[in-house]
Amino acid sequence: MPSNNKHHKDFEKKNLEKEVKDVPNEEENIKECSDKNEEKVDWEDKYKRALAEHANLLKSTAKEKEEFRQFAQIRFIEQILPVYDNLKISLVHSGEEKSNWVQGVEYVVKQFADTLKQIGVEEVETAGKKFSHDEMEAVSEEETEDKKLIDTVARQITCGYKFKDRIIKAARVVVYK
Repeated sequence: MPSNNKHHKDFEKKNLEKEVKDVPNEEENIKECSDKNEEKVDWEDKYKRALAEHANLLKSTAKEKEEFRQFAQIRFIEQILPVYDNLKISLVHSGEEKSNWVQGVEYVVKQFADTLKQIGVEEVETAGKKFSHDEMEAVSEEETEDKKLIDTVARQITCGYKFKDRIIKAARVVVYK
């Protein structure tokens, strides 16, 4: 029986040696952990980049939507301003007479002006100002003896308008030269 016992011990020793060989050593464990950590960092980086791209896309889309909305507003305003101008001109030509019709048109013009102001449309001020190519269009020149008045608006022919600091219709003016 002793030989059988020895045989059994040899078998156990070989199995134990085989198991020890199959267990990864400490360096392999460290390398595997390091690789897994690098992979984790890489995925976290990809995730953060995707979140940033998504946030940028949302901002870009919101900006484009706002620009389109403003463009549509400007197009609409450009179409209704001639109607407003014509109503104001009709009041100028109505004379001193204050009939019910004239009072009604005055009321409509006031409502129109209030509505335009509420949505951000302002009239371009020209009276007594120096001529500005950005806000005005000179349709004529008028002689003056006063050197201080040169390049100053003599009178306004039609009103100019701006929408949120953007000129949408230049004022047509006569300028002193």
